[in-house]
Amino acid sequence: MKTNSKEVIAKLSQDIFSIQMKWSLWYMTIVLLIYFGSMFFPDVREANIGLMNFYYEPSKIYMLVIGIIFPLAMLSHFVRYGMTRKDYMISSAIASVGIAFSLMIIAAILSAILQLFETFSGANDVSFIESQSSWLIPIVVLSLILICYNIAGWMIAMGFYRFGTWGGMGFVVIALVFIALIDILWERELSELATTYLPFSIPDLSIGWSIIGTAVLIGVGLTIIRRIMKRVRIKLE
Repeated sequence: MKTNSKEVIAKLSQDIFSIQMKWSLWYMTIVLLIYFGSMFFPDVREANIGLMNFYYEPSKIYMLVIGIIFPLAMLSHFVRYGMTRKDYMISSAIASVGIAFSLMIIAAILSAILQLFETFSGANDVSFIESQSSWLIPIVVLSLILICYNIAGWMIAMGFYRFGTWGGMGFVVIALVFIALIDILWERELSELATTYLPFSIPDLSIGWSIIGTAVLIGVGLTIIRRIMKRVRIKLE
């Protein structure tokens, strides 16, 4: 990669991250206010949900949504100003990693602060992560899962952008399969459901193998997006 290309990618990554981080700060503020409000309900308080866990579930949907919205809204804009598709894709991928880890790191910091107050000291253990680490492993694992949801949204966006409505619907199905595979690797809700209908059970994987599997899925997802983007006609009007 040429030096000027590296500079373009670095600048574009910062720009994309900055835009999405502004959205994310608004999102995190709203979720935090909802969390504070929910603690005044006895049933929610008895559930003993920590802030990091509280952020995780809606953050999957949030990352999926910005994965869909951002390419549809901004791809033409960046290409119009001379960015190549490759530079845009690499920059978006870097920004996605930054946003996912930022969400979970900020959630962990806020959770640690709130644990000083008894009213908001919910448990932060993640049920599907068996680890002695209270913070590092959960942050890494949850961030990787959020990256996958962002890639799933990105695949949907590029499917609609390249193939129109019917082709886009096909990519919705592909994205759902992608998300299902992530669930099988980590949360296993679909695995337990599938065991009811399949003549075999899906084995539990260690954290190490699940991380490797997630990395492979991220690579596959980005490869699919790259192949679509190489052939897509950029709409500059």
